[in-house]
Amino acid sequence: MKLAQPNTSPHIPSSVVTRAGAIIAAWALTFVLVLPSVSQARPVQLSHDQVTYQLGQHLSYLEIQGGQMTLDGILQNNAISNFRPIESEVPNFGFTDSTYWFSFSLVGDPNVTTRWLLEAGYPILDQIDVYIKGGQDTWQHLATGDTLPYSERPIDHRNFVFPLELEPAQAATILIQVTTQSSMQLPLSLWSAEEFRRLDQGRLLVMGLLYGTLLIMIFYNLFVYFAVRDPSYLLYVVFVAAILILTTGLSGIGYQFVWPNWPGINSFIIPLSVALLAMSANAFTRLFLNTRLNMARWDPVLKFLIGWSCIAIALSLVAPYGIAIRVGAALGVPTCIVCLFLSILGIRNGFRPARFYFLSWLSLYIATAVLSLSKFGVLPTNELSNNAFNLAITVQVLLASFALGDRIRQLQADKDKVQSSLLQQYEKYTEAVEKNQALQTELKSHEVDESLTLIETLRRAFYEDQEGFQSTQVILNQFAECGRMVPGIFDDLQHPVDQISVSHESLFSEVLGLETTLTNELIAKGAPEEALKQLRRSFAHLNNKLEQIDLSVGRINSISKSVHYFTQAHPHAITGVALDEVLAATQTIVNNATKSFQVNVDLDKLPKLTCNPGQLCFTFAILLTNAAEALEAVKAEHKDRRAFFDGQIRVTGRLHKKGEQSGVLLAIEDNGGGIAKAELEGVFQPYSGNRGGSHMGMGLSICKLLVRQNRGNIEATESTYLGGARVEIFLPA
Repeated sequence: MKLAQPNTSPHIPSSVVTRAGAIIAAWALTFVLVLPSVSQARPVQLSHDQVTYQLGQHLSYLEIQGGQMTLDGILQNNAISNFRPIESEVPNFGFTDSTYWFSFSLVGDPNVTTRWLLEAGYPILDQIDVYIKGGQDTWQHLATGDTLPYSERPIDHRNFVFPLELEPAQAATILIQVTTQSSMQLPLSLWSAEEFRRLDQGRLLVMGLLYGTLLIMIFYNLFVYFAVRDPSYLLYVVFVAAILILTTGLSGIGYQFVWPNWPGINSFIIPLSVALLAMSANAFTRLFLNTRLNMARWDPVLKFLIGWSCIAIALSLVAPYGIAIRVGAALGVPTCIVCLFLSILGIRNGFRPARFYFLSWLSLYIATAVLSLSKFGVLPTNELSNNAFNLAITVQVLLASFALGDRIRQLQADKDKVQSSLLQQYEKYTEAVEKNQALQTELKSHEVDESLTLIETLRRAFYEDQEGFQSTQVILNQFAECGRMVPGIFDDLQHPVDQISVSHESLFSEVLGLETTLTNELIAKGAPEEALKQLRRSFAHLNNKLEQIDLSVGRINSISKSVHYFTQAHPHAITGVALDEVLAATQTIVNNATKSFQVNVDLDKLPKLTCNPGQLCFTFAILLTNAAEALEAVKAEHKDRRAFFDGQIRVTGRLHKKGEQSGVLLAIEDNGGGIAKAELEGVFQPYSGNRGGSHMGMGLSICKLLVRQNRGNIEATESTYLGGARVEIFLPA
């Protein structure tokens, strides 16, 4: 036997022995050459009428652990006797650090010289050494692999192809040593030159269609991404690009045509593309199905797989090939299971595009699982497992276009639904604004300050006209009835106010979504920047109005709560009353009277009291109103002199001990005109003092009565802090 030279014509022997004699001679020579291995595998009898042979079941193998063994070591140590037969069509030992030797024998056609091409159809083996022994005692050696320069290959082909030529009935022994960090598999085939070229043309056509389809999908979806700015399209582009890189690496096309002068690329390109494929597939699933919102329980699983993929990407660039490819390949099965499971959940949740998503990825994920399991040696390696991935890619590309198109239609339908909802909400918003204006007008007519003015009017009528006492009593009864009605009025008003608040929150969210949608549409349609600015100004104005409504609703709720607190009836004292809450309600009630001046409230951490909160609220309202009216008088005097006046009211609360009794000392003081010393003793009597009857008459006498009913004491002094009047109230704790 001799090595055939590429592109040479087959040699036809000048003499032909008889068929029976040739067969006997060939078997005898084979017995002499490969005596130790005859019991392991029968020689392959070749015939020029047969165009191909699958050599898997004719192989025997020997595993060398922890190193390598040279050909001399195999022969001198009689290691051939330790070879074991292989029963599968394709030897596949998965990922291993061992070196494997393979052996088989051939017997040429008894009549003619034949030329053959020995093909190892797994182009990512690191190094493959072929030793051939024919009629001579010498071994011929051929070496190749993806770690060696492509130019050193015996035949220019993406797979490892070796030319053989056998004389009639010639016996030959072939030993093959394989060392690799990738999956240890050796699909060996023997072809006639004509059949190999014919079959390879069909393979190239299929791969050309596949790569062309992938490139078209990459550029098409990249164009769509730049048009709509949807990140799912960009992730899909990365996914298809990873598939393209992976298939060119696995098929050997990349090393043959793209990087033939850089064998170092083979050490990381496949682990990198596998990890990038898993990362983009999980990230695309997360965006396409919107698992963060629709499947929050499973979203962390996708995040974990994405993180695992990122680690695999980093390892592919720095770690040895064996470690990187194991980490990357282990991603295949969990990625398939998780993504398929989530697509089923998407279908159950009523997400229409999930149906196409499931169909588009089902075949690809099954093929990925088959490919991963075959690399680990769990499944046998054959033409089905090798071509399943390429076939699945074609199916996936066709169905993925339907899924993405259906997703666009779904988004358009959702957008139309949102716009319709926004129009309805805008109508409700307009109606709510009108109701809010009506409520504000109605509430102004029920300000509690008017109730206090009515008290002063009743007080004057009683003391200025004793004969009108009976009519005054009628008015007092009417006022009491009005006080009982006020909480009911505010309760009736609270329902439409709550409706406004709920509509406002919903409308605010809808307006925000509408702004984002319209802005994206204008950008997608290439609208000028001025149109975008005008749209943003319009929505900014609308958001400002919504904020004003929110503030108004808050003000209405505060007034309603305070008036309810002020008018609620407590016939007896109650426990657990917080003075800070009573003061807050009072400030809301008298806001119109005090809003022109600075009101400072400084309360220590006070204990809760046992008292009547309604009576205290009424007392504080009279005192704050008196202080505000005193400041108004001083302000008017300064205005006449064209001088500035900064009116201030100060409310303080401190823990205090009066005699043996502990309690709270509350003080209300102002920087108004103050009270003359001679009048301090009778300040709580009707019509005493120089502030005018409306300030110190019946109102302060009522305050004294109410404070005493709550077991407290009230006194009037001069304010040493602000210089005006100071009223102190002591309430026992």
